[in-house]
Amino acid sequence: MTEKPAKGVRGFLLNQGTERYYFRVYREDYDEYGHREFDDYQLRAEDIEVTIGSSVISLYEHEGTKWLDWSSKISSSGSIPPKVEGE
Repeated sequence: MTEKPAKGVRGFLLNQGTERYYFRVYREDYDEYGHREFDDYQLRAEDIEVTIGSSVISLYEHEGTKWLDWSSKISSSGSIPPKVEGE
């Protein structure tokens, strides 16, 4: 087992679409197809500080529901409120 401090590591919080999230860290190297390689980390701590570094992500609120999604400047998906359980 190896351990290294995560402070200062830039990564992406990804949703697997099943209410499961993981933290992706892209490496500097590329695979044989020209894609950046990456490492995915499972989230086990329940309270992890994350800073959004992208200018194309927006916070939305509609009728008491709040969500984080792509900016409406680049995608219409952010302007659609997510379904609430039981609807």
